[in-house]
Amino acid sequence: MASVSKLEIPVTVAVGGTLGLMFTGLTAAVIKMRKNNNVGFGTGEIPMLEQTIRAHANFVETSPLFLLLLLLSETSPTNALSKKALMGFGGAFVLGRLIHASGFMGFDAKKQPKQHYNLRVAGMALSLASILGVSGTLLHGAFKAAQATTRQ
Repeated sequence: MASVSKLEIPVTVAVGGTLGLMFTGLTAAVIKMRKNNNVGFGTGEIPMLEQTIRAHANFVETSPLFLLLLLLSETSPTNALSKKALMGFGGAFVLGRLIHASGFMGFDAKKQPKQHYNLRVAGMALSLASILGVSGTLLHGAFKAAQATTRQ
């Protein structure tokens, strides 16, 4: 029987598993909010339902890209980051998503606008910093590899 080489991607697996659990929790929150407010589609013009839906949607809009970037970085031969550094970016992204979702779902935007806004901004800043950090190292590695190839 031929051996199959295994792809070593423990950081992507750990972060992906964590994001999967978060996705499930956010989905359950939307379902619960819809059921409690008897709203099958849309927001029913209920602000907290709209906020919960946006927390879920924003998670879905950002997480797949980060996970793909993390996988590319972890498997790229030009990757300049250690597994610990990648795990740091992954942990920061997960924390950013948690903070962002808690800003959306933990505070009524009309009754507590400052808390709602501050947590959303902090969560997005951490998430975007993680995306930019991993993207930057991918581009740096690609440019270095391209330079090495053109010099040969």
